[in-house]
Order: sequence, then C-alpha cells, then structure tokens
Amino acid sequence: MDRFANRHPIASGVAKAGLIAACAAGGGYGSVKASFNDPLYKPWSHLVAALASAVLGYGAHKVLVADRLTISGRAMEIERKQGELAALQSMKEDYLHQTFLERYEVKRPLGQGGMASTLLVYDRRLDLEVVLKIPLEGSLNDPATIARFESAEARNQARLVIEGVVHLYDLGRLSAKTFEMLTGRPLQGYNGSIPYITMEYMPSGTLENIVEKKQQQEGINYFPVDYVLDLGIAIGETLLAVHREGIVHRDLKPDNIFIYRPEGEDRDRFKIGDWGLAKYIRRELGKKSLKLTQAYKQGVFGTPLYMSPEVWKGEEADWRADYYALSVIIFELITGRAPYPIKPTDDASAYGRRVTDENIPLPDFSFLGEPLGDFFAKAFQKRAENRHPSARVFVDELKQIRRNHLLQFGQTNFSLSMVNIGGQNDQ
Repeated sequence: MDRFANRHPIASGVAKAGLIAACAAGGGYGSVKASFNDPLYKPWSHLVAALASAVLGYGAHKVLVADRLTISGRAMEIERKQGELAALQSMKEDYLHQTFLERYEVKRPLGQGGMASTLLVYDRRLDLEVVLKIPLEGSLNDPATIARFESAEARNQARLVIEGVVHLYDLGRLSAKTFEMLTGRPLQGYNGSIPYITMEYMPSGTLENIVEKKQQQEGINYFPVDYVLDLGIAIGETLLAVHREGIVHRDLKPDNIFIYRPEGEDRDRFKIGDWGLAKYIRRELGKKSLKLTQAYKQGVFGTPLYMSPEVWKGEEADWRADYYALSVIIFELITGRAPYPIKPTDDASAYGRRVTDENIPLPDFSFLGEPLGDFFAKAFQKRAENRHPSARVFVDELKQIRRNHLLQFGQTNFSLSMVNIGGQNDQ
C-alpha cells in the first residue's frame, strides 16, 4: 500500500482520511506484495482500495517482487525464500560451533542467495563476528562463476575502503571437507578447493528485511520523505566514491543496503553490500562503460525491478545504471510501489519490454511542496543521456529537495536501525 499517510500533517478533510485509511490497510514494503487479483494478496476492503486509488491516483497495491526473473518468468520471491529456508535448515546442529582454518568458529547460518550462502562465524584473530560467504554447491563446477566470485566480489570489494561499503576482511580457499562441514551436505563429483570471503557483519540487517520486520511488529508501512531522501543522499555519495574507483555495483536493491547506527549517534547510516555482480571496468574494459549482458546466456545481469532500460537492451551502461536503481528504491520507499510493478504473469522479456517501452505513470507530488515529480521524471528517462548529467548533479538535486523539505516540514524522528529483527540477517 502507498505510504503517504501520517508522513506529514499536511492532508486534511477527505484527502487526509483517504490517505490514512489507505496506509492503515497495510500491505507494506516487506509484506506479501501482489495485485488485488493475486491469491497471495491479503484482501483489503474495497473501501480502502477505492479511497487509496481516488486520493493517490493509482492502485494502492504492489506486486510480489521476484528477486530475479528467470526466462520462464514465474519464479516469485516467496518461493525463492522458502527454498532458501529449506536449504538452511539442512545444516545439522552438530556442525555449529566447529572450528576451521584454525581461525573461524561457526555460529549459525544467515542466508542464501542466487549465487552464494552466508554464515555467521567468529574470527579468533580479529576477535570479531564476521560473515563467511561461500559459493553454492551447484556452481562449483562452473569456472566462470567461481572466477566471478573471486574477482568480482572479493577483489573488487577489497579495493573499496570506503565508509559506505561493507568491509572485506579475508579471502582464501577451503578444502572440500571443510565445505561439507559448513553446508552439512556431501559434495558430489568435486574434490577441488572452494573460495570464500569474510566481511563485516551488519546485525541490524538490510533495508528489505528490517522494513519487513517493522511492518510485522508495528503495522507501520510508510516512510517519511526526509528519511528516504537522507538514505538516497547517503547511498548516492557512496556510489560517487565507488565509481571513482572504476567499479559499478550492477545489482543495487534494498536487499543489498544495510542499515546501522554508530554508538553515540542519533541518525541511521547505510552501507552497500553484495558485490557479486560488480565489475572493475577500468581494468577489464579500459573505459568507464560496461556491458551487463555477459553473465547469463539468455538473460541479463541484475534484479529486474531495479534494472535500467539500457541494461535490459544489453547496451553499454555506466554509473547511470546504479543511479537508476537508486531512483527506483527512493520512489518505492516514498510511494509504496515500484515504478513498473512486476505482474504475476511477467517473464523476463515481457517485463523488460515494459521498462524499455512504457512511460512510468508518476503520481502527483505537488502536495508535498517539492519538485519530486521533476526529479523522478528526469531519473527515469529511457535514454541514459537524458537523465541527470552527472552523479554529482543527481546527489546535489536530492540535497536541495531535502533542504526545501526541512524548511517546510521540519525533521521527523524516524529510524529503521532500532528495529529488532531477531538476529536474522541474510547478508
């Protein structure tokens, strides 16, 4: 559901009632997200839907977002998460607290993604809990995947000694026996060593899982505009530093943004993680551009919801691909819906055609008294050269919108880093 209600005391009369009713209905960012016609969708009252649509000018709903659309096009996020949970539960309890490499002690599994699984381990040398990341068993016989794990993720992340990037501590190789101990499953047909990396543990979790937990715990599914703008500015500044190092992330999304609050500070901070698709473009291409279609034989790099039109087309893409993804995240957190929500019937090619061919129906942001509509109209241009002319201009425009908002509405007291997510983190 859309999250304008309760964000600012500016709505009145029928409009305010409609906004509050729409937000009170739930269906937040991290909840089950599907259209009203989808059986997975929690059925809200027709009155609330009508109020939301009438006041906001578009459907107050959001489709269930797939983490990656396969060519068959029906792999929904809820099914993927269920598969991950089953895989993690296969780890036997007696494998926990085992020590390996005379340095690491296994604490518990954290999560599993499309390319790797993660565990929380205690690093005796650093006297610190860290995240251990290892490739999935099914990828071990694919030299290209293993090379990407070591070069794209480990070495590129090691180059990024930047405050807004999840730190990498160690990289190396595990024996097949140690890999079996960590996963709780015997390896079939593979006897070589397996790469691993260890990196900073972010116990507060990702933007995705914290927002989901907050909605479950408190029924809150809206986000103050100032908070979202602060997030956008912070991530935008980090991307500026990353791109100066010649690296493009290529898979920026809420699952890869971590939230934390340093001790003694009164505001959230953000870090970018999961550099599995990152590319060191200076060395490998010799210029600041990047073809993003070389990972999959029939598809493209990235997560469909956050991929720019040029990425879908297989054209060379640069820093603007990352800022397009950031624009989608900002839009999604403010409005409660994606610019192009994924329909349950979408496959990769159908969704890609909508992103490349259809115009985004932007809502009316004028009641916020800010040029957000102009910002998004520019950020979502089909042709990359028609968007913000530089990353600096992108970030500075967000900062100006933020200053105007502060003058008009003041500062809200909102935080995601304080949410208790029960120790679960799929970092």
